Amino acid sequence: MKKMTPFLLFSGDAQQAIDYYTSVFENTKVLFLKVRDDKSIEYAELLIKNQHLKFSDHIGPKDFDFTPSFSFFVDCESLQELDYLAEKLGQNGLVRMPVDNYGFSQQFTWIDDQFGVSWQLNVA
Repeated sequence: MKKMTPFLLFSGDAQQAIDYYTSVFENTKVLFLKVRDDKSIEYAELLIKNQHLKFSDHIGPKDFDFTPSFSFFVDCESLQELDYLAEKLGQNGLVRMPVDNYGFSQQFTWIDDQFGVSWQLNVA
């Protein structure tokens, strides 16, 4: 196996997610972007915090969405970074676990963003 990359399938809002994540995470790079005639994303690849992610918009009906059983676990460098990401990712999203000391981590939060993508943020 050469490598394994998370693939996020959106319901027509992949471009909004790409724009959003590039504004939230510093130094995010769009490595590749292919847009269909209808302006939906056929394929995109981003580099966020040194992690490659693939994005696409689903064509046709889709009876599934993102679930918190899959999440991105982000080790933040500081409480300030965690608070910033929690505030940005939590806008129009769902806070599953607010920033707190949970024993396994002194500063941790779990958030589903506005697209339904789940993020666990931790100060290592």
